[in-house]
Amino acid sequence: MLKNLRSSQKSAFLLVCILVANLIVFGVSLSIILQQNSRNQIASKAITMMEMINSNREYTIAHVQPELIDQLQVEFLPEAIPNFAARETFENLRQKSNYRDFFLKMPRSNLSILATKLMILKQE
Repeated sequence: MLKNLRSSQKSAFLLVCILVANLIVFGVSLSIILQQNSRNQIASKAITMMEMINSNREYTIAHVQPELIDQLQVEFLPEAIPNFAARETFENLRQKSNYRDFFLKMPRSNLSILATKLMILKQE
């Protein structure tokens, strides 16, 4: 096939092949860079959200629990539990479109044991 072409046509064909190869390499490189950039952005958002949740829990422990300690003797208030406050704050944040794909999973103690303890306290 190349034997029948003139030298100008051969060089044009060679340049087109080089151009196509360069476009493919550039496209793959750009795809990898953009994918890594989006992963970094998601990781950055996740770290910020984790720090926000931890700050919320620390605030609840330091400022909210001491204020509600007397009422906790009479009735159960979920607002005094740091994980409850953090979860509610996170759910409010998830209402925004930028954070709908994020989920919060926190370790929790055995709630059935806590419920049993509360029932015993209420009976006394």
